[in-house]
Amino acid sequence: MGNGADQNSVKKNAYTKLKLKMLLLVILTNLLTIYIFTGPSFSLKLNSYSNQLTLPLLNSTALLSELSSTKVELAASHGIIAELQQQLNSTNLLVQALLIELTREFVHSNEKVSSINLSAVMSKLSDDLTVGLPDEVKLAVGPHKLPFGYSPRMGSDEVIAPVGAGCLKFHDELVKVYDL
Repeated sequence: MGNGADQNSVKKNAYTKLKLKMLLLVILTNLLTIYIFTGPSFSLKLNSYSNQLTLPLLNSTALLSELSSTKVELAASHGIIAELQQQLNSTNLLVQALLIELTREFVHSNEKVSSINLSAVMSKLSDDLTVGLPDEVKLAVGPHKLPFGYSPRMGSDEVIAPVGAGCLKFHDELVKVYDL
């Protein structure tokens, strides 16, 4: 019976030694890490005469100067964004004014029309652009009626294909190609 108790004490001593070794290993690795990252030779700047990375952990003036330059760049970018927003707003106002003028011209050219909407203007413009084109080209590049009629989300009852809108810019070339 004494032999079993001796084996248990040997196992406990071995287990205790293993725990102490693990604790010592953790402490040493932590000390080594602290030494590496706080040592005088470690910083993130690459010197031309050495291949060593240097980290400016204790150099607060370099960090403050970089922070102030970043703030200046941020302020400049905010100024540019504000200027671009003003240009966008003025461009939107010009486009709205042009659309209003275009609808007025459309109303004056067609005295019969009493109420006008955007879909009527767009269909008139697309009809003007597709004059002289064969029916297959009109079908491919012209506007298409929506299956359920007028859509309040779009403000129209037809869809103009993006490919068709691009092709209609080159009306003369389309007529030349399809006249052959």
